[in-house]
Amino acid sequence: VIEGADGQSVMSPVALNAIINVAPRFLMEAADVNHRYEFTPAPAELLALISQVADRFLIESADTSRLYLFNPAPQKLLDLIRQVADRIVMEAADANRLYLPDYPAELINDTTAPQISGISVRWLSPTSVAISWLTDEFADSKVSFGADSGVYAEIESDPFYVVEHEIILTGLTEEETYYFVVTSEDQSGNSRQSDEQSFGLLPKTYVYLPVVIR
Repeated sequence: VIEGADGQSVMSPVALNAIINVAPRFLMEAADVNHRYEFTPAPAELLALISQVADRFLIESADTSRLYLFNPAPQKLLDLIRQVADRIVMEAADANRLYLPDYPAELINDTTAPQISGISVRWLSPTSVAISWLTDEFADSKVSFGADSGVYAEIESDPFYVVEHEIILTGLTEEETYYFVVTSEDQSGNSRQSDEQSFGLLPKTYVYLPVVIR
């Protein structure tokens, strides 16, 4: 609240925007290094005003010097969020790093494993290939492979959660046939493995140079 030139108290646009973006109740507290201070109850006039606004969130952050008000989310992000099913994401941080805890299926009611589709093999060289696939939700990537069907002695993986997956296999034996399965696990621990696939490596390429006799 600010005071106008006529001595009357008026609500600033910043304060009005803040009130529009909060729930119908306030709990205001402050603290220093020694003690927590609880503000006196809000006046009845303010409570009556708050009760007239819809529930909203106001997200802010602060350091020791100033308050930072987050910018509104871009419209493209808002449109994307509306397409995603409701989930709970809990994170914690200290001064050094962000901690992303587990996503228990019991908490967010996600017990469905990712659907895997579009498995393909792209040859990069006589001894390397890129294996790609799609999932219908964010999940990690793992390829288990070997030279014998049903025996997957080698594993390559990527822990990042994506929907477009690609794992590159290198150091393979030329002209060998390899068998593999891909596996993706979502953030709730639901995992799905594909049926066995196979690929044959490209044969060796020989270059014959002409012999010049003088």
